[in-house]
Amino acid sequence: MKTAELLIKRSQNKCELCQSGESLKVYTVLPEPGGSLDADIYICDKCQAQIDKKEELDSSHWSCLSESMWSEVPGVQVVSWRMLNRLKQESWAMDNLDMMYLPDEVLVYDLDRHKAHCLNQTAALVWNLCDGRATPRDIASRLQRELDQPFNEDLVWLALRQLSKIHLLEGSFVWPAQPAGVSRREMVRRMGIAAAVSVPLITSIVSPTAVQALTCFPGGHACSTDVQCCSHNCLGSFTCHS
Repeated sequence: MKTAELLIKRSQNKCELCQSGESLKVYTVLPEPGGSLDADIYICDKCQAQIDKKEELDSSHWSCLSESMWSEVPGVQVVSWRMLNRLKQESWAMDNLDMMYLPDEVLVYDLDRHKAHCLNQTAALVWNLCDGRATPRDIASRLQRELDQPFNEDLVWLALRQLSKIHLLEGSFVWPAQPAGVSRREMVRRMGIAAAVSVPLITSIVSPTAVQALTCFPGGHACSTDVQCCSHNCLGSFTCHS
């Protein structure tokens, strides 16, 4: 399949930011060597025009970020973060930024694939409890005690699926049809935004190889360390500060 066809299937033919079904196109967020669907998103003309600053920023339109920020697609995560930062004078946008990046995150670097993965507290706790013996139910019970709040087994399966996708788990799994097929965005809808901080979130970004690292990146470019940025300031979102 061509990239556009694959993105249509992934997005269910809707904008991956605002869920509009009109005037959709492929938008490359994170250029990667060899290309990757994780680097491309499928968005509408209205979203693209405001992302590219060709149209005045409409705060009400971007209320959709409260859901898109929980997407499992790295490109959607990055654009959601960038737009929330442009809107951070709005209290709701600042609240969402606070939820995206909380303390106790873990950064994992994949040397083989040149990718950096940022695991939020929930994803990191699930990963640490994967010892080859504990079942998803065991992990959910342990996290419920550690976090001192209800923790559904569905969240463990969601974290396991994400960890498996980025090659942080060994062995094979028999995935149940549900809830493993439920997206993080759908999980947030079910739980409500207030409880969304317990939803596992993994942000992944491609890190440059040695040859690529010979030049620095301008503001707004994806990064994993300060030295990659011309400003020597790689923000927590893996984006060079201008």
